[in-house]
Amino acid sequence: LLYGSESAESSESSSSSSSESSSESSIYVEALEATFALLYLGEMGLKVWALGGAGYWREFRNRFDGAVTVASICAVAVVYYPNAIRDAAIVRYVLMVRLLRLVRLLAAVPDFRVIGESFLRMLPAASRLLKLLFVLTSAFAVLGMQLFGGEIRDGDPRLEKTAFYEDGYLPLNFNDMLSAYTTLFSILVVNNWFVIAEGFVAVTGLGARLYFLAFYAAGVLVCVNISTAFILDSFIAELEKTRHERHQMQQERRNVLVRQFSADTTTETTRSGGVGAGK
Repeated sequence: LLYGSESAESSESSSSSSSESSSESSIYVEALEATFALLYLGEMGLKVWALGGAGYWREFRNRFDGAVTVASICAVAVVYYPNAIRDAAIVRYVLMVRLLRLVRLLAAVPDFRVIGESFLRMLPAASRLLKLLFVLTSAFAVLGMQLFGGEIRDGDPRLEKTAFYEDGYLPLNFNDMLSAYTTLFSILVVNNWFVIAEGFVAVTGLGARLYFLAFYAAGVLVCVNISTAFILDSFIAELEKTRHERHQMQQERRNVLVRQFSADTTTETTRSGGVGAGK
C-alpha cells in the first residue's frame, strides 16, 4: 500500500510538472506569435508611409501581405481579448499563410517561371486523357460497389490474419463511392495493390483477383502510362517553345538597345562634327 501510494504521488507530481512546463512553453509560443504579428504590422505601416496608400495597394504582393497582417492582428485581438474564444492556434494558422510569400522567390527565378508557363499550356491537351481516366475509374468504382459493397467490415474473422488487416487497410473498401475512389486511386499509384486484393479475396473468393487485375491492366498499364508519356512529351515540347519565345524576346530587347545606342552615338557624332565645323 505504501509503495502504491508513493508511486501514485510520484506520477501525479510528474504529470503536474509536465503540465506546468507545457503551459509555460505555450505561453512563450503565444507571446512569440503575437510579437511576429506586431512586427508584420510595423512592416506594413512602414511600407504605407514610404510608398503611400495608392502605391502600396498597387502591387499584388503588398495587398496579400496587408490582408494577412490585418487578419493576424484581428486573430490576436479575438484570441487575447476576454471572450469565449481562447484558441491561440488561430494566430499560428493565420501567420502560416505568410509562408506563401516564398512562392514569389520561385516566380523570380526564370527557369521556374518557364516551367510554370509550360505546365499551364500543357494542361488543356492533357485534360482529355485525364477525363478518360476519370471515366474509367468511375465505372470500376460503381462495379466494385456492386461486387464488394459491405464486404469489408471491422471485426470480420476472415480478415484478421491477412496483411490487409494488419497493415490497417480497412478504410480501403467499396462500401461507398468515396471509399471506392480512394481504393482505386491507391491501385493507380501502385500502392501495395496486391495487399488490397488479398483482403477482398479473403472475404469473397479468388474471383476478386479478376476485378483488380482488370483495373490494373486498364488503369495502370494503359491509361496511366499513356497519360504520363503524353504529359511528359507535351511538357517538353511546351518547355522548348517557351524557352524559344523568351530567347526571341531577349534578342529583340537586345537589338532595340543596340539600335538606341547606335542612334545616340550617331547623334553625338553629328553634334560634335557640327561644333567643330563652326569653329
